[in-house]
Amino acid sequence: RQLEMVCTVSMAVRMRVRRQRNDVWFWSSSLLGIPSLVAGKFIYDKWPGNRWLHGGCLGAFGLLALGVTSSICEYMRQFEKFQVSDLDSYFEEAYSWFFIHVDAEDLRNRWATVRPRVSSILKAASRSVSSLPEISTWEIQRIDECLEKDVWYLRLLAKLLRGLEANHRGGET
Repeated sequence: RQLEMVCTVSMAVRMRVRRQRNDVWFWSSSLLGIPSLVAGKFIYDKWPGNRWLHGGCLGAFGLLALGVTSSICEYMRQFEKFQVSDLDSYFEEAYSWFFIHVDAEDLRNRWATVRPRVSSILKAASRSVSSLPEISTWEIQRIDECLEKDVWYLRLLAKLLRGLEANHRGGET
């Protein structure tokens, strides 16, 4: 159950960070790229022979793009740190059904154990949380199915074997 919880919460954080990263890069590229293309076309048509002007504008745009890129990278680093520090809200959202319909205090106790693990996994991500490999929902459901069915079956087998072993020992004495 703890493994399922780790997967569920870490994937929720990963998806949120990835969605934010994609949105930020799309809008910043659009807001910076489209006006620069229009300005470049205007300058090239208005002053076709002035190579210094073209080079200067290209250099200025390069510096502007570098500044915007470094600002976006810093913003995304801070956003990711904030998301990792706010793991409790992801847990509450992921398991909200249980809190509404079932007494889920055991989930809260389990979360208290799992939270440091999730936090360390997300902080140890090489470059970014969004670069973690995806854990599909079917894989998480498979873990849950294994816990529900296979572990129950193995416990039944162990109980049966203990009973046979007790009968076998009882017959020897």
